Amino acid sequence: MKVSQAERDASAEMADWLGFLRKAKRVTLQSIAEAHATQRSNLSAFITSRGTTRNISMEKVRGVLFDLGLLDGGMLAPGLHRWDVDSEMVDAFCELLVKSDVEKGFVLKLGSGYRVFMVVEVCETIVVFASLPGDVAEQLNDRLSQIVERLTEIDLDRAGDSRIQALWQTPDDQAVLGNLKALWAHGT
Repeated sequence: MKVSQAERDASAEMADWLGFLRKAKRVTLQSIAEAHATQRSNLSAFITSRGTTRNISMEKVRGVLFDLGLLDGGMLAPGLHRWDVDSEMVDAFCELLVKSDVEKGFVLKLGSGYRVFMVVEVCETIVVFASLPGDVAEQLNDRLSQIVERLTEIDLDRAGDSRIQALWQTPDDQAVLGNLKALWAHGT
């Protein structure tokens, strides 16, 4: 059966998002495979081949992406998305934010310069809370130039550092979401 270029492109995009979200959420391929009754090696092959190796059904891939917070077509599912983004993941992170058409957000720089946190509201029901290396602030501005007017950059003092880092460590998503919304209601 011949696969159309559109199907190949969609498969490659799904593989890219699967690879990004798995890393950003810090979940293992093994745990994903077990939750979706598939083999870790099939997921790995799908990701590394950018979707050209399909030892897994596209329906299962969609199910995995849904569990990781992504709807069909690359839209984020409602809720709080907490991502730990490494330097090599910044491009994919920015691409997903641009594609999601962010309404507003903050780039919160820790006083130590060690980390940068982004709090982004895609819409009222979709919020991204991401931790990134401190040295990517310039890269974020460059890559997010399409939406940068909707982002506010803030240098945090020690109290702000403590508050945002405590939120990052808080396991209760509803409490975190409420606090993040309060932060941008007051402009931090």
